[in-house]
Amino acid sequence: MRFFKRFCRFKNFVSLRFKHNKYIALIVTFIVAIAASLLTVYFYSGQKDSVSNSQPTIVPRDFRQAPFDLNDAYDACLLEAKSSLGAGMLRAHMRPRSTRYEEKKGYYLVVINADVGNVQEWEEATIYCTVDPKAQQVSYYKRSS
Repeated sequence: MRFFKRFCRFKNFVSLRFKHNKYIALIVTFIVAIAASLLTVYFYSGQKDSVSNSQPTIVPRDFRQAPFDLNDAYDACLLEAKSSLGAGMLRAHMRPRSTRYEEKKGYYLVVINADVGNVQEWEEATIYCTVDPKAQQVSYYKRSS
């Protein structure tokens, strides 16, 4: 009987201690999560990626770590089209069979089908761009209806 009483007291002590530790663990986890979030914001908020170009036409990033590719050429052409057409460009998508890297000439040829106008009236347009991968810029832009 004496052993049983000791065991019950120990059991109550452990269960109270466990409940107390559970709350402490929850508070510590919450504090660590907030600290990690604040550190992430602190270190990455003011950081600017470096690009070899002084006036990039696409989102700046370090092309030494991830080379310029067809998606970047498409982004550059799309940005040029948006700046040229403004709010009149409703939709745009790349023609995958026409868009390619011209290895002999050393540039990307990007062809985009776009709807230009307003929501009630629009026309289909084709946009042609050549993008220089070394300068990360559009070197030629043409819109045809």
